[in-house]
Amino acid sequence: MASVCTVLGACEPPAHASAAARSTLARRTRRDLEAIRLTELGARAGLVCELTGLERRVALRLYQEIHGRPSPAGQLPFSDTWYRRRPERWLHASIIWHLDRRLAGAPVSRAARLIAVYELYRESVAVPRLDIARADFVPRLVAMGEWTVARCRECAVAYVGPPEAGVPRCPACALYRRYRCAGCGAPLRRQDAGRRTPLCGTCRGRERGGR
Repeated sequence: MASVCTVLGACEPPAHASAAARSTLARRTRRDLEAIRLTELGARAGLVCELTGLERRVALRLYQEIHGRPSPAGQLPFSDTWYRRRPERWLHASIIWHLDRRLAGAPVSRAARLIAVYELYRESVAVPRLDIARADFVPRLVAMGEWTVARCRECAVAYVGPPEAGVPRCPACALYRRYRCAGCGAPLRRQDAGRRTPLCGTCRGRERGGR
């Protein structure tokens, strides 16, 4: 931590410092602690700068100091294509949205809110599918109107997704139904090759017999 503090230029206020100076230092300390935690959670330098106001050169040095490698290059998320490629990602995006809504009224900074949401998310799932940048982008998709809130017809749980998707089920129920017979709800046997059938052997037999 000493080297990280050196990067950030942390210092103690002099004993004769005014109340205004101490308040400024307190705000700076909170910002620096948020920057450190964001970086520990995997946030790139660009996201740390955006959320905390830390100078880019300092954020780059901070990432190098914490992770032992340069901050990854490239753009931050700007579309929902990545989330829609796999239902597991969509499901985890809805988990992030629910956690973010719980903290919507908390009087904290954007950085502190993201830290709390992402820490709760990692504690809530066995294998996190979203990194902290992807998690940060989910509430933005809703705020921009790219995603809307819907309610699942099966479990009645609210979830988020693109309005044009037209999916009546939440990602969790969609995943569940993916491995269940569309006719009777029985578990489907795993198929190693070929197109997946939506019916179990019994229901397929009934369907053939009815033709």
